[in-house]
Amino acid sequence: KKPEVCNVLGDSITLRLTAEQTDGKYSVAEFATPGGVGQPPHTHAWDETYLVLEGELNLNINGQPTVVGTGGCYQVKAGVVHAPTPNGDFCRYVMVGQPGGVESVFKSLKANQKDLSDMGKVVEIVTKEGVNIVVDSRAVLAFRRAADLLMAALPSIPTPYQQWHQNFSTFI
Repeated sequence: KKPEVCNVLGDSITLRLTAEQTDGKYSVAEFATPGGVGQPPHTHAWDETYLVLEGELNLNINGQPTVVGTGGCYQVKAGVVHAPTPNGDFCRYVMVGQPGGVESVFKSLKANQKDLSDMGKVVEIVTKEGVNIVVDSRAVLAFRRAADLLMAALPSIPTPYQQWHQNFSTFI
């Protein structure tokens, strides 16, 4: 059987092994992630082990840079805040989730592709699948100030950005 690919939020995620295939013991997903794309700080009830195949991955453990280079491996225990993001132009890595089932997050995002421009909907989707988005109020305030300044300085920014800004501002 050919593995399912979930192209969501800028990531290309290939579901190499699912919980169904491993009797629930683990899941394996391969990510191909361009620079500038990444996951927000979050936690969940399963462990994740990352193996970097190409480039560098910053896991941002508890808000601190934690860079894993090509060939490197790092385990994130359940409940630890992390935010995997390429450290450069591109990163390809494998993530093993234990116990299995993490693929439900990616499948749900793929099934709701039409709603992914609304950050509130994204949070709702991943929360239903057991992911808890962690919001740092200082970072949110800094982002809002910067976005508000940008919107005031450049009133002719294309409408999609204005809509995204409005959605994100409403969400936070």
